[in-house]
Amino acid sequence: MVIVGCDVSLNHGGFCWFDSKGDVSGYRFFHDVMKFVKADPDHGIHTGMKKGKEETGLAYDLRRASNYRQLFQTHVIGSNVDADAVLGGDGPFQLRDSYFSIEGYAINQGKSSTNRLLQIAELTGMLKDEVYQCGGKMRIHDPMTVKLFACHGKATKMEMRAAAANVDGFLLPDELFKVKKIKGKGEDLDGPGTDVIDAYWLGKMLVTEMMLRSGILLMSDLPENQIKVFNRVTKTYPVNILARPFLGATDD
Repeated sequence: MVIVGCDVSLNHGGFCWFDSKGDVSGYRFFHDVMKFVKADPDHGIHTGMKKGKEETGLAYDLRRASNYRQLFQTHVIGSNVDADAVLGGDGPFQLRDSYFSIEGYAINQGKSSTNRLLQIAELTGMLKDEVYQCGGKMRIHDPMTVKLFACHGKATKMEMRAAAANVDGFLLPDELFKVKKIKGKGEDLDGPGTDVIDAYWLGKMLVTEMMLRSGILLMSDLPENQIKVFNRVTKTYPVNILARPFLGATDD
């Protein structure tokens, strides 16, 4: 079994792989800023996107999403495919026992963010379709759930990075992070490292779910914040995680 945490944005994204034992087996990130890719060339993929002088915004948005989809096919979907698992001819890859934990997009971002939100929704839908068509299974988690599982519902990127280091010794190069000031909230982290950290926690959440399902872990083994995640229900998800089927082309 392979588990992949996926944190997707329009110009960048982070992905973290876990093996059948629940250990981190690798990570990767996409980014449009070359200096970040050069800082960690074994894991960074440059998106290579730049709006053309004569290109309309709508045309660029479509080309950017198509490019991201191709990168996802090659570097995320393709990484989970065995040579003998590929269909003949021009058929799509077929994933074997692969599960994807994907962060959904936050709905309440304000009117000024509507266009960006819709573009992220379109992109995320394309990537979900890639997983679906290839036979992978999915969990979709809202950003607050990811924060709550890592630390608490209002966790900063600094806190989530520190928690990943404390839990699994999951460390990333300092060069993948930059400090940013947030009005009224002080400083926090930004950069591709934060995408990978989010992807780590998305994958870790699914690893924990699988261990609960198999009896390797009991709910009482978890810290209180993570117990809340597995008991949590919302209007969108009226039943808790353990009672939900996985999303995919086949029932599971």
